[in-house]
Amino acid sequence: MLTESHQSALTFERQAPFIAFVGVMGVGKSTLTQALAQRLGAKSLIEPGAEAWPIAGDKWEEHAFILEQWVRNINLAHFNEALDLTENGTAVVADGGLFLLTKECIDNPSCQFYFGLFSDKEKQETRQVAQMDWNEAPCPNILVLLETDIDTWKRFLSLRGRAMDGNEEFIANYTGQQKVIREAAQKYAAEKGIKLISFMNIFSKNIENADRLYLEIKNSLHEPTVNHQAVPHKINTPGNAPH
Repeated sequence: MLTESHQSALTFERQAPFIAFVGVMGVGKSTLTQALAQRLGAKSLIEPGAEAWPIAGDKWEEHAFILEQWVRNINLAHFNEALDLTENGTAVVADGGLFLLTKECIDNPSCQFYFGLFSDKEKQETRQVAQMDWNEAPCPNILVLLETDIDTWKRFLSLRGRAMDGNEEFIANYTGQQKVIREAAQKYAAEKGIKLISFMNIFSKNIENADRLYLEIKNSLHEPTVNHQAVPHKINTPGNAPH
């Protein structure tokens, strides 16, 4: 077992990588982000939980567009912060990379439990912002695609306990969501010239999952496919900020 996080911090200090997670909602991104950041001696940037949403958690279907704007703006701010931190030598791990892939998900049938709640105008507005994010948002050096089997996913959901987690359409479309996110992550990583790590999350101690992932990331930093110059300028939130 790898246990001395201060040693890994020294290993990563020179590169100061920016690592971002993507995956189906509830697959364990936030928990593993925190465990991995501790393992690396890195800064963790975590999307706030449902208690911080600008809407009541049980009203998400009525206010899905407001929630989408809020989540996107929070994570874009985190990615801009990550850019500053890595430029100053601090490694960063963020859980909110899914907004980078929205343009590939918004019209996918498996994602309509959520995006299907938007009006036509809201969908079009989201498409425009999503295209900008794909093109211009700060890009991580390493993208971690977090996946798991559906039974393990349901166990994670039972621990999270959001109102959304009981939505039958959300549950029924897990496989489709996982597929579209996987394909989008592969496309994004190829286009940006960054490393994509596909990682299977298991229902285990967080430190064990973090140690397994740490080894893969450590190896990837020495592979020529990682483009450490792939982080563009910051972009700001659009004029249609959540209200």
